[in-house]
Amino acid sequence: MLSERTLISHPDHVVALPSAEAHVITCRRLGGVMTCEHAMKHYGIPLRKPPGPLHVAIPAQRSRIPDAIGRTVVHRVRGLLLPESSRPPVAEFEQALICYMRCADELDALIALDAALRIGATTRSQLEAALRGPRNKPLQALVSQARAEARSLLETIARHDLKRAGYRPVAAVSVDGVGEVDLVLSRRPDAIVPGPAEGTHILTMAASPALLVETDGYAYHSSPADWRRDHLRDQAALARGHTPLRLTSDQVLDRETVLIVSQVADRLGIRSDVTPGDF
Repeated sequence: MLSERTLISHPDHVVALPSAEAHVITCRRLGGVMTCEHAMKHYGIPLRKPPGPLHVAIPAQRSRIPDAIGRTVVHRVRGLLLPESSRPPVAEFEQALICYMRCADELDALIALDAALRIGATTRSQLEAALRGPRNKPLQALVSQARAEARSLLETIARHDLKRAGYRPVAAVSVDGVGEVDLVLSRRPDAIVPGPAEGTHILTMAASPALLVETDGYAYHSSPADWRRDHLRDQAALARGHTPLRLTSDQVLDRETVLIVSQVADRLGIRSDVTPGDF
């Protein structure tokens, strides 16, 4: 088969079909599994940008790393679970997520955490159990910030940026006559109370009027029916004294949320706890 080029020989006793992907061959050569961005993409977790260099997790006790593996980042992971050889070389989800949390910046890790909790790929209690000890305090803090009620990557980015700027946005808020809103800012955020479902909230009269921030991208609001519904929701919000504010996906991705929201929030008397020079 090798002589007929049905199979291709690679270093470290690996043979593969000509169509085999390079990152799979690298994993086989290392005796490890894809992790971090490539694993997140495999599991359907949203990313702000396509995966970069391949990250491979190998058992912590393995000492030798093969030569000529290209731009590959190798993680030594204690207790690494390796799939059967007949399955794709991808790290078990929770181990891949924790590895990604250690590698990624805070926002990208939070996007992955929100999505993982939202789709039920893991639970907060499972992550907390896996991240005990003082060494994991930064990751414990990240898990505490994660919100399963975040409906999209855009909502996570907007929430993260507003909180970092000193605001107190509340996600998944039911507003009377309007419906559920992505993020709500109020002069009295403490008066936004928990809703009937876990992670949901209700805007009370004490927290009104409020700034209602929507972050869904064009894909979610491109049909005539969606366009009409959004306008009716905005009209209902205005009739009740609230201020609706819709952010485009580009504005959120370009990290313009705070600049846009702060100008409206200031007019409504909703203040940040942080001075502009601090963020």
